[in-house]
Amino acid sequence: MDGNSNKVAEQNTFFDATPAPVIVNFNDLWETFKRIYSKNRSVYKKVFKNNVFKKLEILYHTNEKNVNFDIKLWVLILSTYLYAYKNANAQSRKRLIDSLPALYLGRISCFVLETSSMNKNQVEKKIINDLKYFKNEKEKLRTLWIK
Repeated sequence: MDGNSNKVAEQNTFFDATPAPVIVNFNDLWETFKRIYSKNRSVYKKVFKNNVFKKLEILYHTNEKNVNFDIKLWVLILSTYLYAYKNANAQSRKRLIDSLPALYLGRISCFVLETSSMNKNQVEKKIINDLKYFKNEKEKLRTLWIK
């Protein structure tokens, strides 16, 4: 956000309101992630280097309570996908796009689990920290696309 956006947000009492609770079923999200992930395993194995693919495999096989799919892994996945997409033919690009939602569901599932016991301020701080990390990595993502 630029300086003007921050001033608007500070003046607008809407942002101080407590949002209505959102009910999310972690188990449903996680099972959907696992179901779609299993259908796209061959894509992931081809796209990712061993270290990322191994992390994803651990996530896929882990007990739900031990899930760890943090922002660093998510940004690494996005940057790898961006590079693969840029260098792929039309058919491969379609497979990449079709396989990405499972990974997104995995990330969202982990975020839900991680923040489920947090209060509003803790969740907001988590989101801001994740955003800062993503913004710091954004130039690397841009460079990958431009190359």
